[in-house]
Amino acid sequence: MVKIDHPELPFKLEVIWYGNLVELYLTDKNSCREYRISIWHTTAHKVKVQVRTWETLVEEEPEEKNESD
Repeated sequence: MVKIDHPELPFKLEVIWYGNLVELYLTDKNSCREYRISIWHTTAHKVKVQVRTWETLVEEEPEEKNESD
């Protein structure tokens, strides 16, 4: 695995490879959007690519309500 996370770059990149599969995990530091790109070689001598993206959401705890009689 290779990680690239430099403070001056607006993204973080992780590269993982095993067997016939290479995965690229790219995270945009400004928007918290993540991209996962999977590239693999099939037995039919074809290269397939899959791209998935999502945003990391920050969950906030609900405020406690003060109940008065």
